[in-house]
Amino acid sequence: MGLFAHPARPPGAPAIAPPATRLTYGELADRVRALAGHLAAAGVGHGDRVVLALPNAPATVVAGLALNALGAVSVEVNR
Repeated sequence: MGLFAHPARPPGAPAIAPPATRLTYGELADRVRALAGHLAAAGVGHGDRVVLALPNAPATVVAGLALNALGAVSVEVNR
């Protein structure tokens, strides 16, 4: 996945560090790849628009990056 092919930071460096959750770049990449695989298996692909109705949380970042990796567009609706 191009986004994580040459990370600016080492895989163990923190990528997301809100008070409740900490994800390293490596963990973030793993989650993005896994979700992108599930979304692709469900038929999501290039040019598709997907609504994300998620709170401001690490899961929102993962979902947006996974959609981006597939060439899909995230339409985010904050709750």
